[in-house]
Amino acid sequence: EILRSNANRLKRLLQQILDFRKVESRKMEISVSKSNLSSFVSGIVASNFQSLAHQKSISLSTRIDDGIWGYMDIDKFDKILFNLLSNAIKFTRQGEIRLQAEYRNKELHFSVQDTGTGMTEEETTRIFTAFERLDNARNVPGFGLGLAIASRLVSGMQGSLTVKSKPGEGSTFTAFLPLLEA
Repeated sequence: EILRSNANRLKRLLQQILDFRKVESRKMEISVSKSNLSSFVSGIVASNFQSLAHQKSISLSTRIDDGIWGYMDIDKFDKILFNLLSNAIKFTRQGEIRLQAEYRNKELHFSVQDTGTGMTEEETTRIFTAFERLDNARNVPGFGLGLAIASRLVSGMQGSLTVKSKPGEGSTFTAFLPLLEA
């Protein structure tokens, strides 16, 4: 069991390093397809995060506009959303995580808000740097690549990613991605 756990951890690290290198080398290709983003987001939450939140006794809620259909690179969107929700789960010991998504002004606006450990303003300027681990992450599994990858993927998709946070109160990550409505 220990070997399996360590092998999975190593596999995740290698996958993140490969993803990061692709993004950094500007070899990221955008593969756009028509997708039902409402269903996609709900599926990611249900299949990957609902049970993790339940295990930690954290409330995980979603508010997603119905019927958001658009043209987007769904694989990259998946990685962005996965990294943001993973961090929220990791750094929230109690309280809640809220995922909101809506289509406005030809953009997909989505945010992940948590009641986790939060960060100082100075720390928020460093978190999108590769391999950056803040003091509050010392005993939390991870490699310091998830937010760097998410940030670069959002930029590569011509979008923006922001963070607002307060120590002890939590964080809100908000992404704006161009979305051609289908």
